[in-house]
Amino acid sequence: MKGDSVEAPFGRRRLRDVLFIGVGAACLFVLMALLTYSGSDPGWSASGTGGAVSNLGGITGAFLADVFFSLVGSAAYLVPVLLAYRAISLLLAEDDGAPIDWQVLGFRALGLLLLVIAATALRALNDGGGTGLPQGAGGILGAAIGAGFGQAFNPVGARLVLVGWWCAFTARAQSHSSNLYSTNPTRDPPNHTHAHTAEPHAVHAQA
Repeated sequence: MKGDSVEAPFGRRRLRDVLFIGVGAACLFVLMALLTYSGSDPGWSASGTGGAVSNLGGITGAFLADVFFSLVGSAAYLVPVLLAYRAISLLLAEDDGAPIDWQVLGFRALGLLLLVIAATALRALNDGGGTGLPQGAGGILGAAIGAGFGQAFNPVGARLVLVGWWCAFTARAQSHSSNLYSTNPTRDPPNHTHAHTAEPHAVHAQA
């Protein structure tokens, strides 16, 4: 029983280290693919010019970068940022033995997704052209959402709503940045009643 209790935290720590390496590698690969993106490479939205692939991630990196830029535009750079955040969180998280609260993690993932959506819409509303991206600064998603917000709130109101949305979810993410794993606040404190009640018996025994 004692060996199992010692082995469990070690196993969780080892699993977290493996996840840190995997997420960190994915972060670096996505960042490299985005930084070396070229419209002449074959990808999701274009077949390329037929020349050598210039993306350092090869065909896979070129296709991945084209997908991200086509869907969310320049907000695609948030993807490696979020992966880096997750990798650092895995590295610094302390194992207190408490179970992971999947509901909380699900809400946080939804909040980060909405954060990316707000960023794409803002980029689409402020797209002046000349970005060199396949579907503009906001991508397909940003163009659709930005157009909807522009019709509902007019251009100025849409920008104010989206900026407020962005700030709200950013502040929410920062407030939980150091608490990725749930803890049990109702955990009972150590019970020292027996230690105190045993003292009178010891005194009577000495007498």
